[in-house]
Amino acid sequence: MVDKDGSVTDVQIIRKANSCSRTTCYDADKKVVPCNDPNKVSKTIDCDVSGLLDKEALRVVKIMPKWTPGVQDGKNVKVKYNLPIKFALE
Repeated sequence: MVDKDGSVTDVQIIRKANSCSRTTCYDADKKVVPCNDPNKVSKTIDCDVSGLLDKEALRVVKIMPKWTPGVQDGKNVKVKYNLPIKFALE
């Protein structure tokens, strides 16, 4: 939420249901592959990492400088935003 003064407040993690399977496997070209084929799997990402990434996303958003607030009828108003954040793990 961007408050009337531009401060970022009420920061939350929103995720689609079942968006994180137990383990996701990738090949050398960073394409998702079946985890049961060891010849294709280059790296795996376990969902246990997701909690750490959530904390980092919250930390970064909370320390952002003030945003420009929304304006309606010439007055500053609160505005709710969804800010997609993607992490690239190597």
